Amino acid sequence: GGWVLIGIVCASMSTGDGAILAMSTVFSHNLLRKLPFEYFQEDKNLLFTTRLTTILWAAVASAIASSAPDTSGYLLIVAFD
Repeated sequence: GGWVLIGIVCASMSTGDGAILAMSTVFSHNLLRKLPFEYFQEDKNLLFTTRLTTILWAAVASAIASSAPDTSGYLLIVAFD
């Protein structure tokens, strides 16, 4: 019983981590790189920005999960589909 619960928690965390990393990468590489700023054209700066936006998206995900704990489980089910 306990191992099944641990497996579910691990799968949930893996899905959440992947979603946060995907949002950060898409935001930096697909949106910020297209802006006419020289800073976002260099790979080193874009990597740093991606790491910072990972913190931003993690905070947003934490806020969503803590503001509606009853409904955030539904979001997890949608993520697995």
